[in-house]
Amino acid sequence: MSKKIILISAVMLVGALLAYLIQDFVRQALLYPLVYLYWSLRLIYEGVPGAVWWGICLALLLLVALSSLSREKKPSSTNSETNGQIPSRPQAWMRWMNKKNQGDYFKWQLAREISTLALTGIANRDRLTPAGARAELIADRLNLPVHIQAYLLAGSLPSSYSQYIEMKPKLIKPGTSSPLELDPEEIIVFLETEFER
Repeated sequence: MSKKIILISAVMLVGALLAYLIQDFVRQALLYPLVYLYWSLRLIYEGVPGAVWWGICLALLLLVALSSLSREKKPSSTNSETNGQIPSRPQAWMRWMNKKNQGDYFKWQLAREISTLALTGIANRDRLTPAGARAELIADRLNLPVHIQAYLLAGSLPSSYSQYIEMKPKLIKPGTSSPLELDPEEIIVFLETEFER
């Protein structure tokens, strides 16, 4: 305990000695320039009439008001995601259709949407549950053309894009292109004729 007291006393003694030695430096380097700056600013402030200061404040306020009023309003975006709403199914389809040339991910998303709609329609037509329609699709009992069935399988089997990537070698038969390369319009036309029966 006595060592701590001696150490604290020594630090305080050294601090007091340094404060005494550098007080002239602090006065010359910091205090005088700050006092001079304060005096200069006060002299400028008091030398200008109050009406001028009020005029400057009002001019700045007017400038801010005019700049905020004169800004061109940006047109509100029609994209529902930017304003916090969930896009409707047609909006989602349009987004995937527009982006399908940007890569497999967008093609897979579109295939997933079309497969969901197709399996729901098949389930309603055949009086099945959507899971039952999916099971019929997997078992190849829906009598669909091979390329349509491959497309619907590619869109309905994997539940995520990473699963699709893992399953892609199984979905693409040797010597054929990816089922996602099929034009979605061809599938939609097929489904329309299929459900009109």
